[in-house]
Amino acid sequence: MSQYSSVEELEFFDANCMIGRPCHPSSGGAGILLNKNQLLEEMKYYGIKETLVYHAMAKEYDARIGNNILLEGIKEEDSLHGCWAVLPPYTDEMPAPEQLVQEMFQKGVKAVRLFPNHYENPLIPEWSQHQRFYLSEWSMGTLFSVFEEHKIPVFLDFDTSEPYNDRTDWDKVYDICKNHSDVPIVLARFGWRVNRSLYALLAQCDNFYCELSGTWLYRIVESIAKKFGAERILFGSNMPFTTPAVNLMMITHAEISEEDKKLIAGDNLRRLLNNVKI
Repeated sequence: MSQYSSVEELEFFDANCMIGRPCHPSSGGAGILLNKNQLLEEMKYYGIKETLVYHAMAKEYDARIGNNILLEGIKEEDSLHGCWAVLPPYTDEMPAPEQLVQEMFQKGVKAVRLFPNHYENPLIPEWSQHQRFYLSEWSMGTLFSVFEEHKIPVFLDFDTSEPYNDRTDWDKVYDICKNHSDVPIVLARFGWRVNRSLYALLAQCDNFYCELSGTWLYRIVESIAKKFGAERILFGSNMPFTTPAVNLMMITHAEISEEDKKLIAGDNLRRLLNNVKI
C-alpha cells in the first residue's frame, strides 16, 4: 500500500469551487476568482485536472442570472463543469422542476447546489444567511422527486465557513436521503467534530456522500474509507476561500490503496455525473 501518490496520477476532480466576485470577500483579498482564466491558473498550480464550479452571483444575488453568467464564463473549457444553484419551485424564480432539469441538460449541466438556511442567528450577518428556504418536504419535495428520477447529484451547502461552528441541519439531510433514496446527496464543507452525525448518516443512507473541503481532521479519510468505503468521499477545495493544499495532501498521503485514492480524488464524482439519466 503506497503512502504517497502524485497529484497528477490521481487525476483530481474538484467538487467544490466558486468563481465570480462575492459580496463580502475575505480580508486580504482572498475569496475571489473572477473568471475561468484565474481558476485555470490555480488548477494548473495545484495539479487539479477538472473542477465542478458554481458562481457567486447565483449564490448571493439571483440564481438564474448567476447560472447563466457561469455558463457563459466557462464555455469552451472542457475541464470546467457547471453546477447550478437552484431554489424552491413556488415563487417563479426558476422554471418548473422538470423544465428546469431539461434546461440543465440542454446546457450540459448535471449537478445542482442548494444554499438553504434552516435557522436565523442574530450573531450571523444577514448577508451570510444564504437563500432563506427550508429543505423540508413541503418546500423542496417536488424538486427532489425530479432530481431523483434523473439521479442528479445535489450538493448541500450550509456555509460552514467557520469549521468549528457547524451549521448543518442534520435532521433534514437525513430526511432527504430517506425520502429520496435515488438522489446522490453530497454534503459540502461540513465542520469539525461532527463525526457522530456524519458517520450515522453514512451508515444509514447509501445515497449520502461527504465532500472534504471543510474538515482537516487527522486520518479522517482513512477512517471513513475503512468504515464505509472510499466510494462515499469526494475531494473538494472550497476555492477561492481556502487552499486546496491540505485536502490534496490528505488524499495523496492517505494510508489507503491507490485505487481508493483515485476514487476519492475524482472518480467518484465522475461516476455520479456519468450516472445522470438525461
